[in-house]
Amino acid sequence: ALATGVAAADIDQMKVSSETFSKHSGLTNVYFQQTVNGIPVFNAMLNVHITRDNKLLTYGNRFVKVDDAVRSRMANPLLNPEQAVKAAMASLGMPAAGSLVKKQSGNAPLYLTVFDKGKISLEDIRVQLVYQPMEEIKETQKNEKVKQPVQSRGLQLAWQVEIYAIDGKNYWSARVDAATGKLLDKNNYVVTCDFGN
Repeated sequence: ALATGVAAADIDQMKVSSETFSKHSGLTNVYFQQTVNGIPVFNAMLNVHITRDNKLLTYGNRFVKVDDAVRSRMANPLLNPEQAVKAAMASLGMPAAGSLVKKQSGNAPLYLTVFDKGKISLEDIRVQLVYQPMEEIKETQKNEKVKQPVQSRGLQLAWQVEIYAIDGKNYWSARVDAATGKLLDKNNYVVTCDFGN
C-alpha cells in the first residue's frame, strides 16, 4: 500500500469523488471515495493535494479497514428501497407514508432508486446501498459517552435514505440496516441557530 496507510485492495476499488485545481496556488485537490465491490463506504474519503510539479503535498485518510470476508460476499439487501424509506421515516418520527411512487430504479451494485416527493418531502427521495462503518459507544472515566470506531465490528450493508421533511426543518441522510430496517446512523443537513430573543 501507500504511505497513506491505504490497502492495495482499497486503491483498486476507490473512485474519484471530485477534483479541483487552484490557479492561484497551483494545487490539484483530488477526493477519492472508498468503495467495496462498487458500493460506497459512508464518509470514507481519501483526499490528496498535489503541487504544480506533481509532488504530494498533503493527504487525509478516512478510509476504514475492510475484512476480506466483506469483500468476498455479495451485497444482498433483504429490504427493498420502499421498505427502507418507510423504516427510515418511522425511525425519524415522520408520519407514515402511503405507497411511494417510484420515478427511477437502479441496478446492482447501488440500486439507486428515486421516489417522487409526494406530500412527504420537499425534494424527491433518493435511496441507495452503502456500507455503514460501525462504531460502539464507550464510557470515559468521567462517564461521558463517546463514539469510537471499532474495526472488529466492521461494515454493515445499509440503505442510505435522503429525505427533506415537508416542513423544511430536517433534511435527513439516514442509514438503515439493509436486512432489518434498524436505524444505524443519521445526519441532518439543516442547521438551525437560536440567538435567544
